[in-house]
Amino acid sequence: AKRVAEEERSLAAFEDHTKALAGSFDEVETHFKGVIATAGQLLRTQLGAMVREFASKEADFLQQALQEKPRRSTWRCDVMPLREDLEEAYLAIVDRAAKDLDRVEQFLYPQLRMIVSSLLPSYTGGLLEEPAWPEGATPSVAPLGDKVTVDLAVSWWRRWFASRRISKERANHLRCLIEDDFLKIADDLVQEAETHLTERVDYIMGRVKAVSSGLQTGVERRTANLARERTLLEGAGDAQAAERFEAEQQQRAEACRERQVGYAAALAELELGLEA
Repeated sequence: AKRVAEEERSLAAFEDHTKALAGSFDEVETHFKGVIATAGQLLRTQLGAMVREFASKEADFLQQALQEKPRRSTWRCDVMPLREDLEEAYLAIVDRAAKDLDRVEQFLYPQLRMIVSSLLPSYTGGLLEEPAWPEGATPSVAPLGDKVTVDLAVSWWRRWFASRRISKERANHLRCLIEDDFLKIADDLVQEAETHLTERVDYIMGRVKAVSSGLQTGVERRTANLARERTLLEGAGDAQAAERFEAEQQQRAEACRERQVGYAAALAELELGLEA
């Protein structure tokens, strides 16, 4: 009876700690999602502003050139500087977000090790080691390689100039072309960044939640064992209940031995595979 009472108190404390830890994991995940959302919003704002500023400048250059030479029949819009500026800003913002994740991880894993070691002193798993996320991993910049309207050949520009429009209309049309093309590219970059950061967060949280799941499984196992112990205690005067309990324990022990044999065989196969 004393042992059952002690286990009840110990299990209650263990369960409270497990729930508190799960709540902390939820807070960490919420923070991670906030980092991603902030990075996405900053990217949309900054990249969009860069596209609109470049488009306005190109439109002004074109209008000025047409005023100087109204019969101009060709024009070359060099968008490479815009691509380069977008890439630089994009990678810088994603890098800052990744460093925010790094800072949380550097705090998270030592704390987890300390908490879990207090709850499960015998735990020796590797889930609490810092994740092997590729150092310096960067998101894709593939959208910046997409061809856009202003990349079209000289013949297209000649046809474009052949349409009878005043210089202001041509300039405004060019601005719209650049904005339409590159704002879409900016949106694609934001999606690439969010995907990249989300994959990292999912990787982190997968390991963290595995610990939480393991602790919860421990709670459930101890709860089931405690229920059986309590049933035995309450039926202590019943000889048949004691015999049933003894038979059940023997069956469980035999099942454990059978699983142990299976695990040993599986481990032997894994060792052979690793050696190979």
